[in-house]
Amino acid sequence: MEILDDLPDPDVIVVPCGGGSLLGGIAAAVRLSGRTECRIYGVEPENACTMSKSLEAGEALRIPASSIAVGLSTPYVGEKAFQVCRAFVEGILVVPESAIIRSVKDLYQQGFVIEASGAVAYAALSLGLVPNTVGKKVVVVLTGGNVTPQEMLELSSLE
Repeated sequence: MEILDDLPDPDVIVVPCGGGSLLGGIAAAVRLSGRTECRIYGVEPENACTMSKSLEAGEALRIPASSIAVGLSTPYVGEKAFQVCRAFVEGILVVPESAIIRSVKDLYQQGFVIEASGAVAYAALSLGLVPNTVGKKVVVVLTGGNVTPQEMLELSSLE
């Protein structure tokens, strides 16, 4: 609801997705508040795309997941989160590891200290994966400042 308090009429919301709870919660809050025209997308790392594969299969799956975005590397999605995402989310976008690394670096240069898991939504927007955003009110959820200086150094050496 904080998103809607700050921007009552977003056109698009882009949210990191691991097990689906954050994405499902945001999607349910937006949809149940009556903003049915707002498109909501989840974003997963290509090496941990459990929700997208679950939605393709039509059921919550358990699959191996390993990504630089550790917080999104869940080997399963929650059954309730899966049902909510299936009902309220426009789609799941998948980003490569290299784009996540670049996004963490780009955000850091802009003054944001964001861990890899929190930068995936920005990565999707940067890659042009989010459809129909020109001239639209787009919200990109940046989460997770839980990154140490050592981790930032390690990320800086990657790509």
